[in-house]
Amino acid sequence: MFGRRPATNGEPAFGHVDLDETARRDLAENAEALHARLTSKTQIAFSVNDIVVDGEIMVAPLEDFDDHFQPDAPWSFERAVIEIRRQQLPDLLGESDIRTGRWSFYLTRLRGTPDIVTVRGQSPTFGLQSRNKFRAMLAGNQLKAVEGPLVAFELGADAIVVDDTVYVAHPQRLEARFVDGDEVKRRAPDAVVAFNEAIDADLTSTAIDAIIHVASSNVHVARRVQQLVREGTLGHVTTEALRAGVGVTGLGGDAFGTTGPIDVATPEAATVLVELAADLYYQPVFDPSPRRVAAYRRVTRKGSSSS
Repeated sequence: MFGRRPATNGEPAFGHVDLDETARRDLAENAEALHARLTSKTQIAFSVNDIVVDGEIMVAPLEDFDDHFQPDAPWSFERAVIEIRRQQLPDLLGESDIRTGRWSFYLTRLRGTPDIVTVRGQSPTFGLQSRNKFRAMLAGNQLKAVEGPLVAFELGADAIVVDDTVYVAHPQRLEARFVDGDEVKRRAPDAVVAFNEAIDADLTSTAIDAIIHVASSNVHVARRVQQLVREGTLGHVTTEALRAGVGVTGLGGDAFGTTGPIDVATPEAATVLVELAADLYYQPVFDPSPRRVAAYRRVTRKGSSSS
């Protein structure tokens, strides 16, 4: 199944292509191999702020997985998995649909026990439709031009869904595909207002304006602000704690001002304030739990409370 961000309200987000027997067998074998390889890795709780290192895989429930990205998007991760698992698939795609459809990700499904869906955040026609290439196949001893659109499915995946569990191998790729950066930045001012209301620290109007400015132009900061508001953890972020913790960020000790409300004026200082509120630095300010050096944050391994 192919997926995309609809250009208009009436444009469908998904479409499917049929497979012949050989293609079905090959993709089924690949899904089984991915399942065996990814589920055998050390499992850590999924976080959009984290990264995986060799031998690790992020894990999260499928239910509410969209909350990590853009829940209202018609092309969302959960919606895509639901669509490919429906008895009636989305519309069948023809040559013109594939050529001009702007498809930006694809899924495959292996029905059975378990039910396995692979997700790849890349166009299935990536690099195959360039007008600067002559596309051909060998027929006997001659090259024959290929007129129809070419499609390629990679043997890897950015995530697989096994029944109701998501195994994430490449979280950054998923974020890039399932988040509309322009929409996130457009909503940044409202998110920063909610951030200011939720945080237990006093911020000057200059600081609030600085955060709005950087979040409106930087999707990563905007996403982090929205995530902090959604997680409801800002109640323990106080003025005193922020000032005490600024030393771990690399900024000067007076970067947030020395008395009164927190005051920042530059994009760099505003970004650091948000990151510090999220406790993303290796030396923790708000959460003393052990941290992994690779990700600069606490990660819970399956079956344990710390890593």
